[in-house]
Amino acid sequence: SQFELDANYVMTYVPYKFGETLHQQPLLPMNRGYASIIWKDRSEKLHARMQVCYTGTQRIPQAGWSDDFVTLNLEVKYKFGYGRFTVFANAFNLLDYRQKQVIMTTNEQFDGWKVWAPITGRTFQAGVSMRF
Repeated sequence: SQFELDANYVMTYVPYKFGETLHQQPLLPMNRGYASIIWKDRSEKLHARMQVCYTGTQRIPQAGWSDDFVTLNLEVKYKFGYGRFTVFANAFNLLDYRQKQVIMTTNEQFDGWKVWAPITGRTFQAGVSMRF
């Protein structure tokens, strides 16, 4: 079996001028990163990954700044049938982080621009894929 480590950090500063003041671009975190550990068996038929993702604070129009947050994701895959088929199971946002308030006030309509974090909580997925 073999292990792989993977990590990435991105700092994005996208200023724009509003009036006489420079602001960070809305809904774009200045700091973002992830780290994952991947395990594969010797035949590379079985594959597992655990990923931790960090999203820094984001400027929210007319509302200030968001919280920063961390999500944890898991993925398991098994290939069979000469690699043509893959059975998989995924779990996303296992720490169940959720944006607390999607609609900022009761007088506003839903605004997709104000969604800056997961709103669905933990999500699970399983299936079979086939390569032609």
